[in-house]
Amino acid sequence: MGCRLAPSLDRKEQKRVLDLLSRSFGLRYAPARRLFSFFLRRVPRKHCFIVEDARQRILGVLFVLDRALDYFGVSLRVAGLSYMAIHAQHRNFSISSILKQRLFRWMDGQSDISMGFARKIMDGYWYPYGYVGITNFGKMSLPLSFLPAPKQGYSMRRAQPQDYPFIRKSYKHSYRTLVGPLNRDAVLWSYYFARIQREKLNLQMIGRGNRSIGYCITKDNVVHELGGNSNAFADIAGVIGTDLSRHGHTEVILEIGFLHPFALFLSDRAHTKVSRFAWNGGHILRITRLPDLLRKIRPVLERRLRAAQVKNFRLACNNILFIFSRGRLRVEPFDGKPDIALAEHEWPKIIFGAADPGHLSALRGHPSAPLLRLMFPVGSPQVPYLDQF
Repeated sequence: MGCRLAPSLDRKEQKRVLDLLSRSFGLRYAPARRLFSFFLRRVPRKHCFIVEDARQRILGVLFVLDRALDYFGVSLRVAGLSYMAIHAQHRNFSISSILKQRLFRWMDGQSDISMGFARKIMDGYWYPYGYVGITNFGKMSLPLSFLPAPKQGYSMRRAQPQDYPFIRKSYKHSYRTLVGPLNRDAVLWSYYFARIQREKLNLQMIGRGNRSIGYCITKDNVVHELGGNSNAFADIAGVIGTDLSRHGHTEVILEIGFLHPFALFLSDRAHTKVSRFAWNGGHILRITRLPDLLRKIRPVLERRLRAAQVKNFRLACNNILFIFSRGRLRVEPFDGKPDIALAEHEWPKIIFGAADPGHLSALRGHPSAPLLRLMFPVGSPQVPYLDQF
């Protein structure tokens, strides 16, 4: 029994993999086959790990997607965990172990981090392998009556292909300071536009005449994504409120992240925020090699320390030594008694802003906690719906 990596599938392999996927997730076969046929045809930059027996029967598959995440100006390579399916007659621990062992060996040289979006039933499954939940599933609800009224002439219409350049530009502008959104090139956008049509999401343009000021992706009264000109947020909010009211809704729910500029714009109005933390599941992340990641994002940490006018310091965290001197930060290996000892699963929480360093048990009341808070400020990581795989 062996495991091989197939960057692409030939027609025969694709047929067998499609059948396995369609029988593995508790869905009716016909709609499942349509779903996974779309996945196999349209999802870009995917790799398939395949476990076969001696007769080349496919016993298990695991799909991994090549993606990238922008960490405040530094592009991180992402290995995206997608579908894993195991033949019904071989659903024992050995098949999944073979797939995971092969996955982790491959990721060592191919990724800075790995991400996945596990169903609630899978909570705890990936946790022993260093994966931890990093999003707060934030929802911000506002009564429509508290939204501003749009200026006369502004309205909403369904997006057309000629609007796609504006949408791509607006997304990049509105999400550039957030943690969680993936980098989207033309290839990935093409897949997303096809997915929007397949899932019957509402991709809407907001503007007046031929002038667009924003776009949004909605389903019912939930806004999953929004981009636009920040100086036009009042009109964007007003148009969204007017459209939802016309369809019988009384509130809007934003699932765009609490730190999205549009959410911040509306935060001085009456609203309700709900968050949920699932550290052992949900939207999960694993750091491939911590020292390599810290060295890669060192320029970001250095800028933060300079901006805070921090004085020189040396701080040993586990086997990592941070040395800040004359405005320059060095990240070096360390072999000795550390000033701070963090558990492996706490590093993703800190680096990606999911938790306040001062609130972690190892750092509660520690005099060096403020330094880590300056290097790794608390955020509100949220992965847009379209980026979830």
